[in-house]
Amino acid sequence: MASVQGRLVHIVAREYWNGWLYAIEPSMVSAHLAAGVDCRRIEDVDEIAKSRFAEIREQAWDREPDRAAFGAWVEGELAAVCWFQARESYRRHGGLFRLRDDEAELAQVTTASAFRTRGIGRQLIQHGVVEMGRSGFRRLYAKIWRDNAASIRAFESAGWRLEYRFVSIHWRVLNRPSIYKWVPRRRQAPTQSSGA
Repeated sequence: MASVQGRLVHIVAREYWNGWLYAIEPSMVSAHLAAGVDCRRIEDVDEIAKSRFAEIREQAWDREPDRAAFGAWVEGELAAVCWFQARESYRRHGGLFRLRDDEAELAQVTTASAFRTRGIGRQLIQHGVVEMGRSGFRRLYAKIWRDNAASIRAFESAGWRLEYRFVSIHWRVLNRPSIYKWVPRRRQAPTQSSGA
């Protein structure tokens, strides 16, 4: 059903988002890293581009003033990357919501398949949240696709709170997206077997 729905939406829309918006306040978070995990800000995007893992190399985005990248290293190898974007970078790269200058979005989190299911992504997210707080950001957001059960569990276990459910459709005939949002009475996290 979902793939049929997706194909139908793409007939009338350029792009669409169907997901959950989560939020966290960095002042409420402390990062606790497991032994053997080293998280830090990535200053040189070449560190990402030189990874032996294709899924990490794909995250070598352009460096911009309102973007921040963080990485998690395990045994000296870059195991996970996350990107936050704010202000002009957020708006320029398709930000769906109006963010204040002290707000940012966690735009991407990727863990190399060899390092998944070890909690490294969650630790990296927590570290990034703390560092963004130190940089003056008071509230952070993350969009999660509606049936991404693993991400929902990871964000909720890291203290992120559900703000609302939303659908964003960028209609082909308009030059802007329409966003429909609501607060669900009770959200059921999708199961592992949920299809896209």
